[in-house]
Amino acid sequence: MSGFFSANKQKATDAKGVTSRQKTASGHPGSEEGDPAKGVGGEDIYETAPSRNNTPGEYVINNQNAWITLGYDRNGSFLSGKGGEGALNSSAIEITCGMMANTKEGPDGEYAANPNWGGDAAKIYISQRSNIDEYMQMPYDKDTTTYDFKDRSAIGMQADHIRIAGREGIKIVTGAPEHFKGVGFFGIPNSLGGKRYIASGIELIANYQDGSEKIIDLGNFPPVVESDNIHPMVRGVNLIGALDDIVKQMINAFETIGLFCAAQIELNGALGAHTHPVVSAPIGGGLAAPSPELAVASIKNMVDEMSNTMLPAFKYSVNCGLNFRWNYLYDYSPYYICSRYNFTN
Repeated sequence: MSGFFSANKQKATDAKGVTSRQKTASGHPGSEEGDPAKGVGGEDIYETAPSRNNTPGEYVINNQNAWITLGYDRNGSFLSGKGGEGALNSSAIEITCGMMANTKEGPDGEYAANPNWGGDAAKIYISQRSNIDEYMQMPYDKDTTTYDFKDRSAIGMQADHIRIAGREGIKIVTGAPEHFKGVGFFGIPNSLGGKRYIASGIELIANYQDGSEKIIDLGNFPPVVESDNIHPMVRGVNLIGALDDIVKQMINAFETIGLFCAAQIELNGALGAHTHPVVSAPIGGGLAAPSPELAVASIKNMVDEMSNTMLPAFKYSVNCGLNFRWNYLYDYSPYYICSRYNFTN
């Protein structure tokens, strides 16, 4: 089905030669020269907007620089996308606001534009069959340098800012249930009716970075890592278990240090008070008196051992066993390391 419907016979597409800078300089963004109030209160506004290169198979609804296009999968010229290949099952809906707005010159009334993920201000795209990651030039999959998923249905959104608000909750789920009523015993197929791949994970990527991180050698400390930017997420319950095991090992180490200090103090006390039989001719045998120097050094060492090692080891053991666990590993603490609201597998 082809056609073109304009919700308003707007002046916008006839505003030839008026740049965004000229519009701003006239006193009001988008106003007619000499009429800074134009457009206030939702009144029609004089601004430059491109026309659109429509294929014969597209049906377009347009007002000003807002567009809804029903047609076939396409991300650029007539020959782009699955529609450009003549592929079956490639219907698509494109909602665009601000076509060409991101280009250096801005919207140009003399220019007929093709869809452009890099040049359009805001877009929601729904396709029955597409290579959406390639169209949007997404960061590569975490373990490859190519786009793994092609020829699949997709929804893409792009704008300066995107907000999603759920009044009672939001779920982001990959995969599909094994058994879904109405689609057969074997569950939901992919959009081509074929077997689904094993579902990929959810990748949250800031700053358009790609790549992966692979541990090359765990034998070194720190491990030798071939580092890129994409790291796997940590699961909270497993992290609590790992930290608790570390705490247990540290407590065992502190207790071992305490036992060693107690044994050392006992040995130092014995050395400080040490006597031994002495055989001295011609007077005969006797006992040697304790060494004053050794007794003083032994007492000093016992005090130092107690104050500098044994007591701190006990304090650290208590801090790890009680304070650290209570503050970070128990869910009643305000400093609990796991989120009370956000969950992942």
